[in-house]
Amino acid sequence: NPQISITNAGLNGSTVANSALLLTAQVSALTTEQLILSLNGQGGQVFALQNQNLTASLNLQPGPNTIVLQGKNACDRASQTITINYVPCNAPMIQFGQAAGPSTNPTFQFSASVSSVSNAQNINLLLNNVVHPFSYQNGNISATFQLTNGANLVTLSAQNSCGVASEAVTYTYTAPCVQPSVEITSPVAGTVPNQAIILTATVEQINQVSAIQILNNGIAQQGANLFGNQLSIPLTLVSGINTISVSATNTCGTDSEIREFSFTPCSIPQVIYNMDPNGHTINQSIFTYNAQILNYTANMTVTLSMNGVVLTGYSNNLGNILAEVSLIPGLNNLTITVTNDCGTLTDTYLVTYDGSGGEGIMTNPNGNKQSEGKQDNFSTPTNVNKPAPAAPKPVAPRPAPTPAPSTPRPVTPRPTPAPAPTTPRPVTPKPSPAPTTPKPVTPKPTTNPAPKPTPAPSTPKPVTPKPTPAPSTPKPVTPKPTTSPAPKPTPAPSTPKPGAPKPSTPETTPKPKPTNENTNTKGGGR
Repeated sequence: NPQISITNAGLNGSTVANSALLLTAQVSALTTEQLILSLNGQGGQVFALQNQNLTASLNLQPGPNTIVLQGKNACDRASQTITINYVPCNAPMIQFGQAAGPSTNPTFQFSASVSSVSNAQNINLLLNNVVHPFSYQNGNISATFQLTNGANLVTLSAQNSCGVASEAVTYTYTAPCVQPSVEITSPVAGTVPNQAIILTATVEQINQVSAIQILNNGIAQQGANLFGNQLSIPLTLVSGINTISVSATNTCGTDSEIREFSFTPCSIPQVIYNMDPNGHTINQSIFTYNAQILNYTANMTVTLSMNGVVLTGYSNNLGNILAEVSLIPGLNNLTITVTNDCGTLTDTYLVTYDGSGGEGIMTNPNGNKQSEGKQDNFSTPTNVNKPAPAAPKPVAPRPAPTPAPSTPRPVTPRPTPAPAPTTPRPVTPKPSPAPTTPKPVTPKPTTNPAPKPTPAPSTPKPVTPKPTPAPSTPKPVTPKPTTSPAPKPTPAPSTPKPGAPKPSTPETTPKPKPTNENTNTKGGGR
């Protein structure tokens, strides 16, 4: 069965303000020859049918418009009708009250009329492309303009549902001729601290920066900017007097102003040392640092540090820096940093302390005084068997294989260093006083087999061994390892050769308490 569906049927019963209408519809089971489109009873309206889509451009008549689309095939017929009311709409129209032309008064009373616009929200008024306020009543517009010298463009636009209207008019105002005026506003004349300044000035009756000239000591300066009547230009002053002139010229005349500035360049700080040459070596830990800052001013910042630690409490008298510091052994770095408006100087003074100094008063990094002393260095004796000097009583340990003298009361076992391993008891004498350390026990196979650190007299005569029972082995092959302590040490035969004894390793700790002499030489003498 044939079917017809008008796509813009939603316009049925509506009112439109445009006479042109594009009709669209969907049809099925119908060909172009089987379709008829009529407007207000007039059939034969032109349409196009492609892929069952129908389109037609219709021109509505004022008032109600009836549109009928119908079709018939061999099986059945179909049709659809819509009605649209067309009410013609008029676009706005604009009429200026004053024709374009010159004006002798900068205050200009503007007027215009606008038709087919019901309210002021649909009207826009511009003066030189800037929105300007106005009043609107019964289609009449009025506004007051302040014209600028030269051409002034006025644009008026209005719109309604039927369209948009826009008109423009130009009013030219020629202002009376006025000479320019120049006034330098900053900086104030006189001495300036900085070499780079920004000069500002107020310039009237000038519209372009090209009409302004800036000179410094007669030399033209570039880079000026003009915003409205405000002029600015960056300048680099020379050392001494700078005479700046700003002049402006228009068709009516020229005006200028001169301002003088004085600039003295600042100097980067320098440091000289009132001390020994940099890098020298001293033997005292207390060191007086003495430096002089050249070009010193009160606004300088001075920092003194030693080996990376900031020092305080030093003296600064108009750039003369004095500090008493305590050096550490080795290389010491004393660094001074001085900063002013021109820059920063960092300089390092090197001094080496060889560590041989004595006591003194040092100033620590916080500036407080504290006592400092040289640390005593006691070295451990390398040979404890070496007899201690200055002991008057002990005559001598026997350097040669001399017979052991008779010891006083203390029961002294006979520590014969004989290699006879059969008697392990010589190592445990009965009167076990403080045995000597194992070090001195190992006798060197030399002419002096004394296993114990007996005090060494100045005269090593074998006949006068008074104190210590340093026994000598009579015969290395036939020693009698007496396990019982003999109250009186028998003298050893004087004939044995000292080179023959085998250095036995028996721990001859039998050094009992000898006489009243302290024969323990550990760590030095008495």
